[in-house]
Amino acid sequence: EQDFRGRLMLVYFGYTQCSDICPFDLSAVSRALDILKSPSGTLQPLFITIDPENDTAPLLARYVSLFHPNLLGLTGSVEQVQAAALSFGASFEKELIPRFTGHSHSANLYLIGRDGKFLRAFRTPTTGETIADVIRLYLPADKAG
Repeated sequence: EQDFRGRLMLVYFGYTQCSDICPFDLSAVSRALDILKSPSGTLQPLFITIDPENDTAPLLARYVSLFHPNLLGLTGSVEQVQAAALSFGASFEKELIPRFTGHSHSANLYLIGRDGKFLRAFRTPTTGETIADVIRLYLPADKAG
């Protein structure tokens, strides 16, 4: 959070092996970023893995690059990821269903202010247009895209 102080942050928790909601949501984030055309330093989108045991930094970098060049993928220890998720009120757990090993997680985007305080959550699925419309409310008029 401290690394991005002074910028709006759009935060999403997911994992690279998610086959449905994560790609959909990240596509909506990408669309919003394209609509806004925000200069770097104004808005930082973040994808935080909920599967740090498998989502390595190189894998995350490749994965997020499929969606948008400004999207950053973050990972850490299991404890760090759990603490980050809890600080946003996000939930996730490993699925223990036979023949399926995956994750279950809340599907929300979180908009965080320049001061690090929570501004808004977007319940997904949502659209890039909706995300962009809301973010514009928090951008200076000359950077609102």
